[in-house]
Amino acid sequence: MSDSQSIFADCITLHHHYRGWLRSSGSRLSDELSNHQTDSVVLKDVEITAAGRNSPSLKCSDITLEKDRILIAMPRDLQERPAAQRLTRFQKKDRHGIVVVLPGHLISGVIQLPKGVHSWRLLKEAGELPRFIGITDVTVHSAVFRLMPESCPVAIVQRDAVEAIELASAPLQEVSGLEALVK
Repeated sequence: MSDSQSIFADCITLHHHYRGWLRSSGSRLSDELSNHQTDSVVLKDVEITAAGRNSPSLKCSDITLEKDRILIAMPRDLQERPAAQRLTRFQKKDRHGIVVVLPGHLISGVIQLPKGVHSWRLLKEAGELPRFIGITDVTVHSAVFRLMPESCPVAIVQRDAVEAIELASAPLQEVSGLEALVK
């Protein structure tokens, strides 16, 4: 079911792994999940797997999933929006190393924060973070799901589900393409 109004994604809750097409309004997965006008998302052509190493999967054609149950969402198609639309949302931000602890999962990667923000607590208290936050260059450690990838380009995490966090105090250095080739 691939179309411009759907995003192929994995949605991870405490007890289940959902893989299917999330119906969207043409926006990014993180924007769909952070949209305060709805409390749920609709997934089509879904494969549901219960937590556990040898759990069987069940296929459903159409389910409604409560957003507040989603711990992690991972888009499987990184070209969620046309490049022109992504460029209009670009803001210069600092990149910070991050480790996030969620129920049953540890995630490490890179988060982009507004310039000058070096504290997760200050950012959270200022209310600048959306309900779901994106982390890039992700390594995933899951205690409950055999189907979780060990790494992925992007993971979107529910901010209220975070149990613990380590945020690097200094931004990561930007590396130009030429410097990356030399190293």
